[in-house]
Amino acid sequence: MNSANREVEINSRLAKLSSALVSDVLDGLGVRESFCGPQIRELWQGAKVSGLVVTLKCYPTDQIVDDPYAGLFKLFKIIQPGDVIVIEAGDQVSGVWGELLSVAAIARGAVGVITDGLVRDKDQIAELKFPVFCSGTSPLDSSGRQIAVDLQQQVRCGQMFIKPKDWVVADELGVVVVPNHLIDSVIEKAEEKQRGESTVRSELADGQDISEVFARHGIL
Repeated sequence: MNSANREVEINSRLAKLSSALVSDVLDGLGVRESFCGPQIRELWQGAKVSGLVVTLKCYPTDQIVDDPYAGLFKLFKIIQPGDVIVIEAGDQVSGVWGELLSVAAIARGAVGVITDGLVRDKDQIAELKFPVFCSGTSPLDSSGRQIAVDLQQQVRCGQMFIKPKDWVVADELGVVVVPNHLIDSVIEKAEEKQRGESTVRSELADGQDISEVFARHGIL
């Protein structure tokens, strides 16, 4: 299986898993820090995304330049179908993402955006059903306030450092990061736990003793 097909298969399976389930598995693998933090939430209710990470890092600036969006334009040249864009914002004042960027990202095959910064055009992005996770909204443009510089470098997003080619799962509970080298193990163990949870759910619904159910399955 070539790398592109493998990534499609991984994401197809990852999309069926919740952030809570994935984080539980990461705990079991010794990765106790996987959650970006409660400040990074879905922009619109029901947003959910998973996929392979591409990164962009922004820095604060007070300079008005002729090409304030040059770094963003470079990002769009490397986006591949199925990618999730992760942006480290340069400030907590201006919007690092918006509607037209979302339209362009969808056209390139990106499946969502995660940022520790603010975004604009909340209602329009919601209408697009494009998953965006962020720390809030702002009416202010980024030009003259922050500038995108570093592409495909490690970024910080909330409480987590994220590298290109890591994987993310984001839903109503928040954003969880899966290191690239663990993705196969995480998916296999998460799918196994998901099946186990279904059994536990049925037994609890039948009125079986919760401590005995937990003793049998180790799932709660």
